[in-house]
This record gives sequence, C-alpha cells and structure tokens, in this order.
Amino acid sequence: MDKIKVLVVDDSNFMRKIITDMLNSDPQITVIGTASDGRETVEKVKTLNPDVITLDIIMPDMDGLTALEQIMKVCPTPVVMFSKVTRDGAEATLKALEFGAVDFVTKPQDADLGSIKIEIDKVKSELIDKIKIAARIDRNKLKVLYPTTRIREKIANVAEPTERVVCIGSSAGGPKVLMEIMPQFPYDLSSGVLVAQHMPSFFIKSFTERLSNISKISVREAKIGDIITPATAFMAPESYTIKVEKIKKGGAVTLSSEPSVHRVKPCIDAMMEAAAQVYGAKTIGVLLSGMGRDGVKGLKAIKEAGGKTIAQDESSSIVFGMAKAAIEEGVVDKVVPANKIIEEVLKLI
Repeated sequence: MDKIKVLVVDDSNFMRKIITDMLNSDPQITVIGTASDGRETVEKVKTLNPDVITLDIIMPDMDGLTALEQIMKVCPTPVVMFSKVTRDGAEATLKALEFGAVDFVTKPQDADLGSIKIEIDKVKSELIDKIKIAARIDRNKLKVLYPTTRIREKIANVAEPTERVVCIGSSAGGPKVLMEIMPQFPYDLSSGVLVAQHMPSFFIKSFTERLSNISKISVREAKIGDIITPATAFMAPESYTIKVEKIKKGGAVTLSSEPSVHRVKPCIDAMMEAAAQVYGAKTIGVLLSGMGRDGVKGLKAIKEAGGKTIAQDESSSIVFGMAKAAIEEGVVDKVVPANKIIEEVLKLI
C-alpha cells in the first residue's frame, strides 16, 4: 500500500523537525516536504501534490487561514489544522473548518519550551489517526462554507416548554456539518434542539458562539434547569452530557458528568435516551459524521419510543462511522446528505 504523503507546515524550524520525525515514525506515512509560511505552502501544494497537509495558523507573510482559502481554490487537499489553543486560536480554528479544513489537533500550550518533545508525544496518536482519516477523504467533499450572518435579531423566546425535541449527535467531521445545517433551522421552529458534539472542551464556548452568530434560532450552552423551548438549541457544555427531566408540559435540562462507555463526552447515547424517555414519539434523532458507535443506542431508544431517526449519508460524511453503524443496526429511518437533513427534520415536526 502506498504511504500517505504529508506536507508539514509550521513557522518554527524546530516544530517542523519534531512533527516530521513524529509522522515518519508511522510506517503508513511519509513527509514529502515542509513549509514555513502560507505563500510557500500554496506553491508546494501545487508541485508536491500531498495527500494531506498539517497546517499551523499563525505564520509570517501569509497566515494559515489565507493559505487554506487559496489551497481550496487552486488545489483542494485534505488539511488537518495543528495549532496552539488560545481563545483567538479556537476561533481561528473554527474559521478554518469553514474554509475547508477537515479536522484539527491542538498543539501543546508550551510548544516553545524545552519540554515540547514530551508534550508533542501526547498528541502524536491523535494527529496520526486524523491524518489517516483525512487521507481517505474524497477531495470532491472539500468545500468552503460561507455562513450568512443574521439579517435581524432573533425572535425573543418565551419560556414556554416545547413538546417536541430534535437531538443531534456529531463527532469527527461534525463541526463543519453543524455550521452548514444549523442556519437552516427557521426563526419560528416549533421544536427545541439538543446537540452533543465530541470536541476538545476548550472549543465548546467559541463553537457555540459561532453557531449562534450564523443561526436564526438561539444557540447556547446548556445549564441545569434550562427549560427546553421552541427555536432554541442547547449545546452540551465542557465535560458534561445533556440529559432531560420531565416537567409539566415538556422537559428541562439536567447535566451529567458520568463517564461514557465510549470514553468521550458528551455522550450522544445518553442524551438521546434521556430525551426519548421524556418526549417519546415526538423525539427526532439525527446522527452526523463521526467515528465509533456513540449514538447507535440513542437512535434505537428513540425508535422504540415511536420517534423518527435520520443519519447523514456516506457521500457527505467526512467520517462515515457512527451513522454507518446505526444504519447497519437497523435503527435509521432516513439516510440523507448533509444539505437535506434539516429539510427532512422539518417534514417530521
């Protein structure tokens, strides 16, 4: 089998050496070149034609975001962002997903200190795994998102509980899909929405803010006691899983810090199972791109309660794992591409 050809991009010569050695240690990967700024990156992508690019954000001359946008125009290539995590860095990384990046790995905070070799080893397996996933992606799936901003203020939401809920579970490749589909919910959505996205906890706040800015409905981090109301989406907060408790006419948010059998938080299964117990046949479950089986039991619980289930199809999925497992388990009513998901959801509400 041919090795995965990787172009490593970082403005630090030391980091380029560390990343190159790390990737070359895997027998399935070979680093075919490096670049120190965005302009050099664009030129090397044209000449080297790598299978995957690891890309830093903050670089001289041309930054990573500008380079990424140009790469997707002239030579679409799977890109895994590899940059430090700061608040600004989190927002830039999410912007990179809009510009076509496949996924991201957070560079250790003390990347400029002498302990970098030890710290980098902590993310070695994650970076290698995501490069291998990125290498399998059909380049025709790489597209730039340009979400429209709100054209007016969201309608003020009264605290009247909804009798319906849409539960969305998402993992690797999911943030980009969420940025595509959440703006499709209408201002007058009669259902509430619960979202469980597997991602590093540091990104949750910035990601929630970004979804809120591009969506017509309200999107916010869930808090204990929040009434689940129409036209409101609740994101599972850092290190917690959203669960639902029954109230007089609907449901209210509770949060659980219990470990998941899938070893990830939030737990999609637990969120969907709890929602199905409260909303029964008026529950809709949606499973997006991601690796593993989280969400399969959740969709099964929704179906058994009389609700409806939808899975993202293989053609539009960056990682066709969770949805595939649910389809094979026979717990999915409808399989549709990402751009048709909300259309199907609205037919069921």
